[in-house]
Amino acid sequence: MGDDFAFVHRLRWDGEIPIVIEKRYIDAQALPDLLSYDLTRVSVHDLLAQRAEVPLTRVEQYLEAVNLRPEEAGLLQVRPGTAALLMRRTTFSGDRRVSYVMYWVRSDRFKFESTFEP
Repeated sequence: MGDDFAFVHRLRWDGEIPIVIEKRYIDAQALPDLLSYDLTRVSVHDLLAQRAEVPLTRVEQYLEAVNLRPEEAGLLQVRPGTAALLMRRTTFSGDRRVSYVMYWVRSDRFKFESTFEP
């Protein structure tokens, strides 16, 4: 029997332009009240960092250039095959995976800044 996970699928916008697709799996035991928050207004990572039932100890991130498949291209309102950036992030508590997220980011709207603690 596997652990229970919540799945969050969000499309993030910059005004009228869709810029990021987020598909995230969160350990339901680590953040049992996740779905009680308005996820259009709060960062899921910030919720994990501030309210998780377990300490967050490590984050692994990978960034790669990809060509969008029809599903992602449609959501981001660009042609299939358009270049984008795919970031994969895994957040751990010890050896336990607490969150796994994939972000597809329009490369024509991308700015990367990263300073955080888990």
